[in-house]
Amino acid sequence: GYDLRFRNDLDTTDLNYEIESWNTNAASYVWVQVPALTNNGTGYIWARWGDAANASQLPCTTNGATWDASFRGVWHMSQTNALDSSTNQNAGTAGGGVTLTTGMIGSGCSFNGSSGRITVPDKANLDFTAAGLTIEAWVRVPVLPGSTEKAILRKESQWSLEFLDSTTIRDLVKTAGGTDGWVAGKDRTYSFSTGTWYYRSFVYNGANYHHDVNGDVGAAQTVSGTIVAQPTKSLYFAFCEGNSAYLQADIDEIRISS
Repeated sequence: GYDLRFRNDLDTTDLNYEIESWNTNAASYVWVQVPALTNNGTGYIWARWGDAANASQLPCTTNGATWDASFRGVWHMSQTNALDSSTNQNAGTAGGGVTLTTGMIGSGCSFNGSSGRITVPDKANLDFTAAGLTIEAWVRVPVLPGSTEKAILRKESQWSLEFLDSTTIRDLVKTAGGTDGWVAGKDRTYSFSTGTWYYRSFVYNGANYHHDVNGDVGAAQTVSGTIVAQPTKSLYFAFCEGNSAYLQADIDEIRISS
């Protein structure tokens, strides 16, 4: 796929892209950094291939340029060691029962709920100290979580994207100099079904946060202050360090950004 080229609407500028998976006999998945699209003549891009003069691999396919600097980590979950497509290269390591499965987009990772987790070692770029944070992931559960708090992803004592139980979302951020969001009582009720993919996101803007499901924005919860850094804590997928609980789930397309 190295002969692929994506261009802007005027066909004058190459667009950054990354190949998640390449299959000449089936579906391939490619992420393209597109400009703003409008409906007044710039609502499209060009895709080109097969030009022998453009058959070499472009740097953007491997150097993270497809994802701008606001992304601290982009994990397509197409490898069990969870390679990071951002420039930060925050790769994970699988432990216990983690296997590949059909994801929401391409492949995803399946966690067995008893020992499966992915560990991403801490780096400075994962220790948010400002007042902006977005966490997002696709998740599908074969059985609804029980009454124990279970994380889709979590950095202990800083932030998390979680299930509290089968009908309650608990996404958290810990702040300094303001209201501490690392408390109960700011959860959201939602009715989940087994075997269904859900897009889960959590946004904190320095004044409040909200829990979102499939683009349905939850009520704003008042929380303020800069985020507390936790430089000694690893980031975990499908594991809650605070109570040593594992989540049985399929997870795809995890992203963390400022």
